[in-house]
Amino acid sequence: MHVTEHACFFLAGLLAWTQIVDPARRKRLGPSGRAIFAFAMLVVSSLIAETLIATGPVYAWSAHLRQRPPGWTAGQDQSHAAVIMMAEQIATLGIAIIFLGRAYLERVAADLPSHGV
Repeated sequence: MHVTEHACFFLAGLLAWTQIVDPARRKRLGPSGRAIFAFAMLVVSSLIAETLIATGPVYAWSAHLRQRPPGWTAGQDQSHAAVIMMAEQIATLGIAIIFLGRAYLERVAADLPSHGV
């Protein structure tokens, strides 16, 4: 079940990033729509990370794992994983939001009438 869960995470991430990057250039979402989508993903991942930090171990079997840094409890291991997840999400989605926001502002600026000075 755990492997299936991670396969679903991978597939969902692949589909979500396909919307943000738009590799086929279908332009279903413009830069602002893709930036909003990335921001929404960041908000949702923040809520998931906060939940993982605030709760005990999600999986009962993880309490019995021996492959954990010395001295860490299952709850600490889960909390550290949540913090790492958030750092990755802030780095990748944050960069995407910045680039998409810049592309949107450039598009808006190009559409503004220029006044000769």
